[in-house]
Amino acid sequence: MGAAGDREEYNAMGRAISALKVPSKATLERQLSRLKQAGIPLLVVTGGWSAGIDVTADVVARLGNGKRVTISSPHHFPQVVSDAFNDLLDQFIREAQR
Repeated sequence: MGAAGDREEYNAMGRAISALKVPSKATLERQLSRLKQAGIPLLVVTGGWSAGIDVTADVVARLGNGKRVTISSPHHFPQVVSDAFNDLLDQFIREAQR
């Protein structure tokens, strides 16, 4: 994808993020507790560029008994900087299916 295509994709992702509604702390804790109790695998990935986001991701992973990984990225989208995210996700899914 060329620079114009990348820009369009980033703009689309930015619009989608701006429309997100963040759940309350109580709702998030309840949902993560249910995941944990049900034994549903959880993968939490960040780009490592924001200490605040990394701390939040650590808490989410801990509360949901999940796996926490950083894929170096200068933004919210580590899946677009390399194949590392897809490789990680593939491995995570294979392990979860066992």
